[in-house]
Amino acid sequence: MNCKAFCVMLAAGLVLSSGTGATAGDSKDPVAIDSITVTANKTEENAQEIPMSITVIDDVAILDRSIDTTEKLFQRMPNMHMTKMGPVGLFQNIASVRGISSFMTGGDVFGFFVDDVFYPSADINLMDVERIEVLRGPQGTLYGKNTEAGVINIITRAPENPWSGGLSLSYANYNTLETELFGGGALVKDKLFLRLAGRYMGSDGYFTNTVDNDDEVDEKKNYDGRISLRYTPSEKLTADLKINLQKYDSNYSEFTTFDKTQDSDFDVSVNDSGYVDKDFSNVSLKVAFDMENVRLTSITTALNSDTTNGNDVDFTDSDLYLLKSGMDRKLYTQELRLNSRSAGAWKWTTGVYLFSSQDDQSIVYDAIPYNVSAEQYGDTDSTGAALFGQIDYTIKKWVVTAGLRYEYEQKDFDYQWKGGAMVGYTPCTGSSDKDFDALLPKFALTYHITDHFRPYTSVSKGFKSGGFNLGSDPGKAYDSEYTWNYELGFKSELAHNRVQLNAALFYINWEDLQVEQPSYPDYVIDNAASATSKGLEIELILRPLTGLEVYGSLGYVDATFDEYTNGGVNYSGKDIPNSPSHTYGLGAAYRFLGHWMVNAELNGTGTIYYEADNEKSQDSYQIVDLKAGYEADSFDVYVWANNLFDQAYATRAFEMNGQWWGRNGDPRTFGLTFRYRF
Repeated sequence: MNCKAFCVMLAAGLVLSSGTGATAGDSKDPVAIDSITVTANKTEENAQEIPMSITVIDDVAILDRSIDTTEKLFQRMPNMHMTKMGPVGLFQNIASVRGISSFMTGGDVFGFFVDDVFYPSADINLMDVERIEVLRGPQGTLYGKNTEAGVINIITRAPENPWSGGLSLSYANYNTLETELFGGGALVKDKLFLRLAGRYMGSDGYFTNTVDNDDEVDEKKNYDGRISLRYTPSEKLTADLKINLQKYDSNYSEFTTFDKTQDSDFDVSVNDSGYVDKDFSNVSLKVAFDMENVRLTSITTALNSDTTNGNDVDFTDSDLYLLKSGMDRKLYTQELRLNSRSAGAWKWTTGVYLFSSQDDQSIVYDAIPYNVSAEQYGDTDSTGAALFGQIDYTIKKWVVTAGLRYEYEQKDFDYQWKGGAMVGYTPCTGSSDKDFDALLPKFALTYHITDHFRPYTSVSKGFKSGGFNLGSDPGKAYDSEYTWNYELGFKSELAHNRVQLNAALFYINWEDLQVEQPSYPDYVIDNAASATSKGLEIELILRPLTGLEVYGSLGYVDATFDEYTNGGVNYSGKDIPNSPSHTYGLGAAYRFLGHWMVNAELNGTGTIYYEADNEKSQDSYQIVDLKAGYEADSFDVYVWANNLFDQAYATRAFEMNGQWWGRNGDPRTFGLTFRYRF
């Protein structure tokens, strides 16, 4: 299905649904779409009344659509794309939101949070999730640095009084086994609650090594765990203690020639299977105290992430080159905020955010024929603080939103190169330091034409913090980059709340781009460009009859360099790499005959360029997923197939020594899932 055909189907569905019968304003209509309360603005609000492009996925849709990784989440969002580089757990993220893209090195362009806790790596497995909130556009006012393109909030299930739980067991081809356990309840009724969740995923992987016919060359074993404790000594005070753990172990042999990725060829040829090892833990304490008209919230976190990976970077059966890298991250944060609780015309949030972090990075390049190991080490110590506030003021049918954040960060960088003089890595040591700050305003205006149609306009600023190079020109600093986002949209509920239609037009001015200049396996970042991104997003949910929900989305983006010259070559007017030109999705979930369900969806991705010269690209492709099952009172059984038609595509591509290499997207997978609840 191409993009034009999708648009026709989307429009037809809207026209047909607008004639469905229901009494106007009948809140008891079982088919009507319920409102969802979110905390995107760090206070509880109806998602449909927030003047920004936001997608909310509840627990039912998460299970129906099998969203158990952040990669699958990205595949289903308009104008969002994850450039998948390898197994789950890599500390590098390459992602694009509305054309605003990150690179292999440097900071992220979007913030990833789980229960108000920032995660430095967004590529994780998901479990026991209550809802997902995806915010597109700069979120610097409330979330700060590295949220210039958007924010993803993952909200997990909180413990409650009744004891309940369950387990899930899935088995699929490629000897893939997934298990999940979850449950909890009150240790002391109305006072102390506990919830536990754990997940295991193991697989032989999709790739085969032609050197020894090993079909487990990319096998993986991943573990996730969570402990949640809630203490409510009074109606006014709530304390939540959460401990999250990750242990991801995988091989790392997933690169073949780019042409093979277009032919569903999963053969690799390596003499070393590589590895990705990740050990992650975070502990957070969230305390909320309700006063008469104000809520005081304190969030304290301590995070530790240790990731190492290595792979055969000559991508052949010859014993030539190995690249090993690692990142040991420690992060401590403290946020204090006040939220208004009164029901008057004024609604406000204000607070302070403090953080301290240490990132210890290592890169070891083994040139085996020369018996040389070129070693690079960089340690970054950062401390920072921010003050922020946002106010909503309602004047009859108008809502005026204004916000401002000031953020300051100091970074100290120590680096060392050693052992690589023979291959051009001149040994050196040194240190650098630099301060970064930003003033991040936001303004929005919403007009409630009716209770079910609300146009809005907004302008907001975001930034990505600067840093220091390690791979090349060690110690050289690069500055922060900034985005201004101008948005015009509307949110609506039509056909007596059986249709939810949201749309947004946006224009983004992107300044001081941190552009990655590749010389594989090394990279250097410069502030070398300016760019603009403009486009639209449309999201639709409709319920034409009992048991049936149809959902769709369409995203279009035109993101290009305005000014960018590198090595004497002018790339002005070229498309931004790693950002698809369009995305679209169309799906439906249908429950019938009391216990049966089926969910089918198609997600399409437009052309993606891999470098600034736009010479190499991944053509448009579509992925179709199908799931059907029987749902009883205490158990569910499903059969499913992902990438039903075995669409070939690459998730990553790069050039090395005149040859283009790539990583295959997942092939067709199918399996059986059993869920039990008590």
